[in-house]
Amino acid sequence: MNNRMKPQVIAIAGVSGGGKTTIAKYLHRKFKNLSVVKKWHIFFVL
Repeated sequence: MNNRMKPQVIAIAGVSGGGKTTIAKYLHRKFKNLSVVKKWHIFFVL
């Protein structure tokens, strides 16, 4: 059996100034293999 973890997605939503970036930065520091993709990056790729 493969020991690698399955990819997971954490979506963060909230009002302007609600701390979305703060929590994303915290999670990125805590989990070193975490990738942060911002909504506006996805919007322009599509």
